[in-house]
Amino acid sequence: MRRRSGIWTYPAVMAVATIAGLLIGLTGDAGWDAISWALLAVPVAVCAYGLWPNSARRPSAAQGPNP
Repeated sequence: MRRRSGIWTYPAVMAVATIAGLLIGLTGDAGWDAISWALLAVPVAVCAYGLWPNSARRPSAAQGPNP
């Protein structure tokens, strides 16, 4: 059985990255904008990866091995 704290690790990291990105974007200028964009891209990238079709990530057993 997994520890309860392990379930919330990745969502907590994404929340911290999002909040930091928003705060940096509101208060910083120039180079800070790039850091803000990178931090705000983390949840978007995670969602895109989760929504990507499984067949594109790994071949299924029905397709057989790649030559």
